[in-house]
Amino acid sequence: MQIERLLAVAALLTAACTGSVAQEQLSDQEALQRFVGAWRLVDWQETLADGTQRAHPVTAGYIIYSDIGHMCAVVMDPNRALWQSLTPTAEEALAGLNGRAFYAYCATAEMHAIEGYVLHKSVIDKVPNSVGAVRKRWFRFDGPDRVTLLIDSEELPESTVESALIWERIVE
Repeated sequence: MQIERLLAVAALLTAACTGSVAQEQLSDQEALQRFVGAWRLVDWQETLADGTQRAHPVTAGYIIYSDIGHMCAVVMDPNRALWQSLTPTAEEALAGLNGRAFYAYCATAEMHAIEGYVLHKSVIDKVPNSVGAVRKRWFRFDGPDRVTLLIDSEELPESTVESALIWERIVE
């Protein structure tokens, strides 16, 4: 009996140390249902190639998933320059489209839960050339109301090795 207990403890310790204790396995439909709703951006951290971490300037945003496999995301830098009037100058409009101050797109959402990612297939995009683009987002649920989306490494600039957006569900 003592040996069986020791073996059980050793097996648990081995599993914990090797990371083989799996997270909850969801079907694609179950994963979609976990995503359904409105989420607020709470953090966006980037890890650079030299190992340093920095906060992304975009700190305000929402992402919404429907129960039929559609999503929309809008995020922005709340400190971006204000326009001088409601109609931007050519320079102001261009500044709003370029750089890292504002992103917006809507897409179909195709779950690949076992592999741990969702594909966003863009149907509306701030950048016309990005309509039809497929964005791969690795996901990890941290409880029922928090999810981390990692931008796939293929989409990152060379200077960035990880880009993680942390979203919190908006609940009443």
